[in-house]
Amino acid sequence: MAHLATVSFSGPHAYALPGGFTKARIHLRRKSEASSELLLSIERAAKGFESFSLPEDGQVHACDKSSFIQESAEVQFRCSPDGIRVDVLDAREAITLCFPDQRVVVHDGLPLHFRSPPAGESFFRFLRFWGLLAWARDFLRLLRPKPKLA
Repeated sequence: MAHLATVSFSGPHAYALPGGFTKARIHLRRKSEASSELLLSIERAAKGFESFSLPEDGQVHACDKSSFIQESAEVQFRCSPDGIRVDVLDAREAITLCFPDQRVVVHDGLPLHFRSPPAGESFFRFLRFWGLLAWARDFLRLLRPKPKLA
């Protein structure tokens, strides 16, 4: 295979990228000073690469420099008399892999331009925004002068 560093995602898909473009960050910290709980954040990202290869064919394909692959997770460890409890607080992946002409690469029928889970945070912000508007509307109704009955 022409590329040495491999970035893998959940499922059967794996993508080989040129070495030096994948960066990892691991951060372990206490939840608070008084807590024995630990939070582990893991992030791996590849960006700025201009080629990739698929394990099946090993051929190098050119891609646009805006292509990227990211994955992250946050895990909490809690110690108790019963043992250690591990909770996955968050796990995400995102990929955009485009050819130099900006066409999205399709692999095994899957367009390689997605987020998992889907970017739903904006949807929740949208719902909160509409909730805020409803609250403001109801509040303004209270301030409106009442019509006098004759």
